Amino acid sequence: MIFEDNYQLELSYSVAIIDFLLLSLIGIGMVIWLLEDERTTLEKTNRELDSFLYSTSHDLRAPVASLLGLINIARHDVKEESGKKYIDMMEDRVRKLDDIFSDILNYSRNIKTEIHLKTFRLGEMIEDVIADLKFNQGADSIRLDYDEQIHHVLRTDYYQLKVVISNLLSNAVKYHDATKPDQYIAIRFERMDRNIQISVEDNGKGIAKESQHKVFDMFYRATSEAEGSGLGLFIVKQALEKINADILLKSELGRGSTFKVIIMGAAVKWEE
Repeated sequence: MIFEDNYQLELSYSVAIIDFLLLSLIGIGMVIWLLEDERTTLEKTNRELDSFLYSTSHDLRAPVASLLGLINIARHDVKEESGKKYIDMMEDRVRKLDDIFSDILNYSRNIKTEIHLKTFRLGEMIEDVIADLKFNQGADSIRLDYDEQIHHVLRTDYYQLKVVISNLLSNAVKYHDATKPDQYIAIRFERMDRNIQISVEDNGKGIAKESQHKVFDMFYRATSEAEGSGLGLFIVKQALEKINADILLKSELGRGSTFKVIIMGAAVKWEE
């Protein structure tokens, strides 16, 4: 033997360690490769599913719109009161279906939209949203309480924040309490150092305490009487995550709700 016994033993021990390390690295490499392959496959599947969801919802809205047009024509031709009642019922159901497709489209569109920062007035956005909501059922009986000031300016993604404000105002209109003499939606703007807080308060039906922690979950509806797809507040949460923002909820059943949206770093330098 060229080497002494003890040196030969040390050499064998070192080679074993090297073999173990090499096998471990090969094993880790295989696991990483498999995980990366799985991630790529999942991303491809999600893209295909999202594309299918968007295309299907978009295509289904066309016949729904046609059906609403036909219902409107039928309303003018039908003279009997019972017939008019059925026409109204059909229109109500079809409009609900259209709202569901609209929510699915908004969800799919929101995933794909890139973030573009922009400086704008909050009042500009509220005017934009109100123009879309003023014909919603019950909207004409609700008082909007917003006192726009010249310093109500912020910098964030306009589209994502509009999705948030639109859903919050739409819900406030949808779940208003018609029994109250002064129905209102109050919007407040507050600067908190570098952050901006926008609160939307209403005196509508409110949300039960046991349901409040679930309202931002996908497809969750607080009551069996709730209309829509259950996607609205889930989309709100998703949009807020994209613009580095958070939302807080305070609500009491029968008294109303307050949603506070806090947008990090959205404050704009303002000099009086």
